[in-house]
Parts: sequence; structure tokens; C-alpha cells
Amino acid sequence: MARKRGRGMAACWYGIARTAVIDRAAAWAEIDDGGSAKVVTGVTEIGEGILTVLAQIAAHEMGVKPEHVVIGDNDTARAPEASHAGASRQTYMIGNAVALASREARKRLVEVMADVWDVEAETIRTGNGEIWAENTNHRITMGEAVHTCKSRGVVPVGSASFGTDTTGLDPVDGSGRPWQAYVFGAQVAEVEVDTDHWRGAGARHLGGARCRPRRQSRRAWKARSKAASCRRWGRD
Repeated sequence: MARKRGRGMAACWYGIARTAVIDRAAAWAEIDDGGSAKVVTGVTEIGEGILTVLAQIAAHEMGVKPEHVVIGDNDTARAPEASHAGASRQTYMIGNAVALASREARKRLVEVMADVWDVEAETIRTGNGEIWAENTNHRITMGEAVHTCKSRGVVPVGSASFGTDTTGLDPVDGSGRPWQAYVFGAQVAEVEVDTDHWRGAGARHLGGARCRPRRQSRRAWKARSKAASCRRWGRD
């Protein structure tokens, strides 16, 4: 049986968030009674799983359990604006806003506990619903820490806004810095064909993507503005 085998590879990148305009998202976060956490932001959930992502980000930053994070009302009449779902922007834009707000809430809690325990704030760690000071016997639940914090008149709450540092595109040559972060991807495929009957005899496929923030000069943007792909064919 005669066979021919073909191999192909294609690479791509694309920008995250709005093109050539300022993009922003904001959020509020609070470590609440009992050690739970609340996050309020005008996020749009259309089935992509963003609420789960934001809960995981908040839990990681504040040190609570993900199942103890509540994503509050997303009505922008009562919640900070987070803008639309699209352009692969929600995890990057809103996720960063939630992370910053969560860090501020945690910072307020840590500062109080550092004073109570008479330790440096840098030695305090949080995770899995607990807070402790390294190299000491100080370890309590987040719920107990919140109670201590509020008894001293401090509410562990934070707010933040995350925005892009971008420029418009030059109307003549298209140069500029329209995105702050990019997704890079590659796909590789190998196909084998039975040339006696012209039917597929086997195929393999491998693909992946990675998101990485990148700041570019005008020259670098122009150099990367051309898509690159290559294809190589061979046979047995």
C-alpha cells in the first residue's frame, strides 16, 4: 500500500482586550465574618467560567478556600464597571482587578494581626482559611482573624482598578501599541494518506497556547505585525 505523509505547523498570536483604546476593569473585595470572602465586580458571565476563575484568584490572594468566595451582584448600578465579555479580556482585565483588590483586603487584615502578635507583617502567611506567623506558634482561622480585626475598628476590604497602557494605531503605517498582553499559540499536525484508495491512514495533532504580557516599542510592534507560518511536506 502506497502512503504519503504530510506534516504542517502554524503559529499565531493575538492581542487581549480592546484594540487601541483604554480598557479598564474594577472590583471590590472583602474578607468577611467567618473567614469567607466577597467579591463585587460588573463581570459578564456567558458560560465561559469567569466566576470560577475570579473565585480562585480571590482565594489565592486572600488565603481563603475557593468554596468560601462569593461573587456578588454584577449589576453595574451597584457594582464597579468591568466592561464586556469578549476579546479574551475577562480573565486578564477583571482577574487583575480582583487580585489587586484582594491584596488590599489581605493587607489590612495582616497589618492588624502583625500588631496583635507583635511580629513583622512580612512574616505573616495566609492560606486554606488560616493565618499564621512564620517561626512562631501564632496560627488561627481567618474567621478568628476577621473578628479580631473588626473588634479594632478595621474592616479588611479592598478596591482596585486595572487598566491597560496602550496607544492608538498610526493611520498611515498602522504602527502603535494597541495591546498590553498577547496570546501565543502553535499547532502541529501530521497526516498519512493511502494513495491507492485516497483515504486517511492516520493522523496526529498537537497544539498549545500561552498568554504573556508584553510591552513593545513602535519598531517591535511593526516587526511582529506579520503573521508567520510554515509547512513542510514529506513522504515515506
